[in-house]
Amino acid sequence: MKALNDHLLEMSANMKTQDGRMTAEPIYVVQERKRIYGIDEEWTDDIVWLFDGEEVNEQVFGEEFEKVKEYYDYHLHLRDYPDWARTGYVDIWENHQPFFTEKGAQSYIDANRHRLTDPRIYVDSAYRNQEWIDIRRMLSALDMVRDETVSK
Repeated sequence: MKALNDHLLEMSANMKTQDGRMTAEPIYVVQERKRIYGIDEEWTDDIVWLFDGEEVNEQVFGEEFEKVKEYYDYHLHLRDYPDWARTGYVDIWENHQPFFTEKGAQSYIDANRHRLTDPRIYVDSAYRNQEWIDIRRMLSALDMVRDETVSK
């Protein structure tokens, strides 16, 4: 029980001192980048080459990649290279977990980085989310409750 109390008191202290990034009732959200392929090149400037459904690293494929690119530039299709594709993409950010503190969000990323793609901490707002606001206020008040109990 002491460990839980200590953890909650630490969260309370962090909530008061952390950068809220000018956001009322901040929620620190761990997000992961997801890339969606197949966007028409007319609608995006972000273009990649795929081989067998995976993004191509030009250094790994070397001469073969150059040959495919040259063929595409000349024919504007890849009929003779069925495993290759040139496509547009868009990156979206998928939410994973919300946190009361930036430290909690960073700890989650540190523990799960091996299974996340380009994770980041995004700060959202709990504006008009009364449940979240009430819990934040309760957590923020913990050290005051503890100080009153200790001084009696």
